[in-house]
Amino acid sequence: MLSDTLLYIILATGIASGVILNRNISIGNRFTKSLDYAILISIINLIFFMACLASAQLWRISSKEEAISFTYSTILYATLPALLGILIARPLVYNSTKREIYVNTHTKKVIRKGAIKEQTREIIVPIIVFISGLLLGNLVKLIRFKVEEIAILWLYVLIGIVGVSVGISSKRIIDSAKKGIKNGLILAFSVIAGDLIAGILLSEILKQNYTYSLVISLGSGWYSLVGPLLSLYSPYYGTIAFISNLLRESLTFMLFPLIFNIFDIPSIAFGGATTMDTTLGIIIKYSGTESGTEALTQGLIITLLLPVILPIIISF
Repeated sequence: MLSDTLLYIILATGIASGVILNRNISIGNRFTKSLDYAILISIINLIFFMACLASAQLWRISSKEEAISFTYSTILYATLPALLGILIARPLVYNSTKREIYVNTHTKKVIRKGAIKEQTREIIVPIIVFISGLLLGNLVKLIRFKVEEIAILWLYVLIGIVGVSVGISSKRIIDSAKKGIKNGLILAFSVIAGDLIAGILLSEILKQNYTYSLVISLGSGWYSLVGPLLSLYSPYYGTIAFISNLLRESLTFMLFPLIFNIFDIPSIAFGGATTMDTTLGIIIKYSGTESGTEALTQGLIITLLLPVILPIIISF
């Protein structure tokens, strides 16, 4: 089982280690590239084992009609809330800051002309890994691997490495923290607004229970909360909630480089609640370490609100 306390201890330890390293040794490009490579390996492993978890849920579907409805629902709940969050955030974030502050040495490389082709090639591997996890997930469970425990282990590794990266860049992050917190609040508002609108729309489009639709959309990628919670009321909708929010998190890992090239900082909204922990690494890798403040603030606010909001909505 995932321990939030341990997660934050590892993150804090990583940050402290990064700060100490930055003060005592000269950090060169080689060391930075090694960190990026370690983050990428951790992300790839996380994607695979999350796909295995999703696969275990998919095997429970019994009929063709149920499979078709389930597939449509899962894809729409995973994508529409995330995209609406970005669209709502885009004018608000751009009006409150100057776009130039985000263009550091790393992001200049990311958004240069022709970078979108490079990033498209880079997401091919995560997509292949995710599909492989879906196909092999049931087999992996059969050969006695503890999939969830392995996924959590890789998450701890990722968070630790991200902490070191943040610690090394702590001076630049502190310099931009004021604007970052402001944008984080805007992004959190945008995510929740996008989730609510999507929930209402999808309940009409898919002809599904209004309350359940809102709960699934408001999950914001927090599949370990919304899935089990909704399963207490409806196993079918609970499974949709689990898979769609797991898919939203996985899509953030796979597509964030591409989405960032199109929408810039508002693309952080795609990750929803996950941006304070699991997807923080991919966000920092492609949008720059300064964006960590926006991501952490967004994820923290949503994480604090959901345990309060979801039980209230589902009780009606």
